Amino acid sequence: MKGLPSALELAPRRVADALRETEKQLAEIKRRADAERRASFHPSAYLLGTETRPTQITIYGISGGPERWLRIPLDLSQPAVTFVKQALIVVRKTPVVRFHGPTIGFVVNYSPDRAVRFDLAGNPVAMLDRAYEPGQVTLRIAGKQLSADAFARILGGGTSMTLS
Repeated sequence: MKGLPSALELAPRRVADALRETEKQLAEIKRRADAERRASFHPSAYLLGTETRPTQITIYGISGGPERWLRIPLDLSQPAVTFVKQALIVVRKTPVVRFHGPTIGFVVNYSPDRAVRFDLAGNPVAMLDRAYEPGQVTLRIAGKQLSADAFARILGGGTSMTLS
């Protein structure tokens, strides 16, 4: 910071004011993003495999990404106490998480500030102070950015698993 005013040929006070304003703008962006995340939150669940990064990431991305391969559908009309049981139905039918290796458990997001990681038997193994968000794959086609889920819909691919 010391050399910045002279490098920019500006008064130190002007640089300090600009830095403070930038910090305020960044804080506002963060506040808005958090408010959007909270407003759009819905309880969710995700499979966990031994690999945190998908193998064959391109195929993973163009075929639906985490929304297709990791997301466990929950019946949100049921009480939250049923979410683990609902997830276990899918977990027991999924010995291997495609692109992520053998299934090692799952996560249930109960609120933007509360998620629980479970083992294969449905035992809680960790409390998380934020909803779990699997990494997202973004594709660029002809200069336009698309989420993996949007790309899969364009191709006509389904992006959800079903409970039975």
